[in-house]
Amino acid sequence: MKVIKKIAFILISILALTSCRSLNKYSRMIYAMETIITVNVYTTTEAEANVILNDVEAIYLNYSKLASDYDTYTDITNVKTLNENREGIVSEELYELLKYAFEIKEKTNGYFEPFIGNLAHKWKDDVLTADTPSIPSKDYIETELENIKNSSIQFLDNNKIKLNGTANIDLGAIAKGYATEKVHQYFENMKITNYLVNAGKSSVLVSTKPNGKEFTMGLLKVDYSGYYDTFKVKNKGVATSSYREQQKTVDGVLYTHLINPKTGYPSTNYASLTVIGDDSALLDAYSTALYFMNVNEINEFIADKNIDVIIYGVNNLIFSTLENDK
Repeated sequence: MKVIKKIAFILISILALTSCRSLNKYSRMIYAMETIITVNVYTTTEAEANVILNDVEAIYLNYSKLASDYDTYTDITNVKTLNENREGIVSEELYELLKYAFEIKEKTNGYFEPFIGNLAHKWKDDVLTADTPSIPSKDYIETELENIKNSSIQFLDNNKIKLNGTANIDLGAIAKGYATEKVHQYFENMKITNYLVNAGKSSVLVSTKPNGKEFTMGLLKVDYSGYYDTFKVKNKGVATSSYREQQKTVDGVLYTHLINPKTGYPSTNYASLTVIGDDSALLDAYSTALYFMNVNEINEFIADKNIDVIIYGVNNLIFSTLENDK
């Protein structure tokens, strides 16, 4: 009997190891939300992987269209359509995304601001992407900050949205993370346990490797010269705000895409601010909101939240809750 049990145990172990080895990595690169999103999944067959990757791509492409404030589409009412018409019937997905975004605004005391659209466009179009940069006037910025204060959104029945005031919506600081969280929920529902999603470096989602081990992640330096640090992570979302990708120096002054909703001006508070936690949508919004706070404000804000924060200056570590874990 003992011999039979031992043989059975050995067979089970071999089957487990064989199952682990049979998982192969399949990858896809998706262009959505103005960035390259890389998705890696570990499955037994290419056919199964293609079904998963097709579904994931559909999620990102859908939210890319819904959240766009630059392009319109004939088949949907999206953010740009709302900004132009000031009201409209939207899909359930966009209705819930907008509600979530404005709830985060309240939770962050306005450091996360969905009505930043006009200011974000002004700085991007006139400075960051302009051949001949033109810095917005102080009068324009003060007027737009007042417009933001006087603007509001109404969530009406039957998925109708109404915008009051003149400020425009920009979901660039949450849409990618929100879509990534939808992908996370999809993986959970489909019982997919081994994957890595890199949504343009700013929103990353990981589970575990097929052997159950963590993934190693690096925090890329703002000048691309290497990594500030690396750390092990599994079953988490990671969101980073940095001006590494979008910046321009004009007359010796560095301007970035990170527009502080309290001042109306681009911020260079930190070279890199990373948030680690369980909800990619929340992390994406928090990484933006925290970027405009000082370290004391950040420490106070995260005190009752189950997240880790790592902040780097250009050449130095400024703050990390991971230090206590080392």
